Amino acid sequence: MRKVTRKRMFAGKVAAIGVDRGGTWLRIEAVDARGRSIYSHREPSPPVAGISASLDKLWRRWKIADLPSLAVASAGVWTRQERDRLRRKLSDHARRVLVTSDVEAAYHGALDERPGIILIAGTGSIALARGMNGRGIRRGGHGPVHGDEGSAYWIGRAALDSGLRKLRSSDRRSGRSRVARVAALAGSIITAAQRGHAESAVIVHAAQEHLAALAFSAARAASLGVDPLMSWSGTLMENDFFRAGVMENLRDRGLMVRRHAPRRTTALAAALLALRESPAVAIRVNHA
Repeated sequence: MRKVTRKRMFAGKVAAIGVDRGGTWLRIEAVDARGRSIYSHREPSPPVAGISASLDKLWRRWKIADLPSLAVASAGVWTRQERDRLRRKLSDHARRVLVTSDVEAAYHGALDERPGIILIAGTGSIALARGMNGRGIRRGGHGPVHGDEGSAYWIGRAALDSGLRKLRSSDRRSGRSRVARVAALAGSIITAAQRGHAESAVIVHAAQEHLAALAFSAARAASLGVDPLMSWSGTLMENDFFRAGVMENLRDRGLMVRRHAPRRTTALAAALLALRESPAVAIRVNHA
């Protein structure tokens, strides 16, 4: 499924674009020189090597030429070598290209530069905490093969293993990867748990425990005390019922977090980061 939204009449030139490549979806935001969203786009997430081809198509559709700044926030991009490699591959798409991890962009979108924690639980799972010294402490984010406990993929796999769900053969024609199709099962398991289905509730409770453990470990390592600021991102943590269970588990561990709803999406946060670093746009972005 590809989704393009035009936010308003095209009153100004696209000044910067932000890309959020997650495990299931590729989300893109285009903003004008004042940081206002002009276009939004969503499509099934390609592998890292396929980002360039996806942007090529979108640039033609949006008639983008000589873009001042592009920021790409991607899952699975951690090392300087990985970032440099992707930046070089995308160098034809903008005058300035920034590459960062999706969790770092999500943190910026939720908490700016303040100390705290962000817990992401979508297709994958990861927690990032920043202490007073600004140093980031990461827990999780190892990918579906090596972990991502508590994630939508983890829930979907547990449902398959227990026989609660099966992958339909028709899903193979959706264009989504197997990881994304397994992760898509999580929503129905959470709904069933909320309605009192015992086996589903066991899986969901275990996922909530895993995610709380990630956040707790990151907060302790960053010396954030017992009442840190905490935000969240990802389809699981955006579910009120599911998030409440994670927060309850954190309280049971003695972490009385101060909840802070995300201020902007990861794609928009990436776009504003691109705008701030743009070589052609000298403005002050309003982060309110």
